[in-house]
Amino acid sequence: MEYDFSKLNDREFEVLGASIIEKEIKVKVEVFKAGRDGGVDGRFWFGDKKEGIIQCKHYQETPYSQLISKIVTGELEKVKKLNPSKYIFITSKKLSRKNKQEILNIFKPYIQTERDIWGQEDLNSFLSNRENHDIVEKNYKLWITSSSVLDILYNNAIKGRSQATIKDIEEKAYRYVLTENHNKGLRILEEN
Repeated sequence: MEYDFSKLNDREFEVLGASIIEKEIKVKVEVFKAGRDGGVDGRFWFGDKKEGIIQCKHYQETPYSQLISKIVTGELEKVKKLNPSKYIFITSKKLSRKNKQEILNIFKPYIQTERDIWGQEDLNSFLSNRENHDIVEKNYKLWITSSSVLDILYNNAIKGRSQATIKDIEEKAYRYVLTENHNKGLRILEEN
């Protein structure tokens, strides 16, 4: 499923990124007030006093070269000063394998693996997983433009009633006795 991240403002994208990482690594992620963040859009702790940093860049419509320029001229120095044990970079931009390798090389040793670089495809893949629909539900700007999500919401009552009916049938099925009328009914269904 493709989500439209362009509807999110920078702050909403940062909160979305923090929510995703929190669920992915199963550790509380702190988010801070909007404004100059010194390169920290989210922070988490692991092990004994090891700090992890999340940086989000909502550059969906910006050329990739400008994203790289911003990383090199602005973010890299901030990361060096922070010196985190783990650094996760999230962007709403589509990234190729080569793009991820380039970003990894810029942020070495703070980013240790390409798995810590999230592009648009990674975000879509994560959010499309049924287990993560709670995050989508909290971010109404993601689902309000998605016809498939609206379809799920619209048909939710039908689905709920159908599941209840199936459960009721399964609970009472042990009482059902196959008779000649059952077999006769099956023959009629097959013929017609």
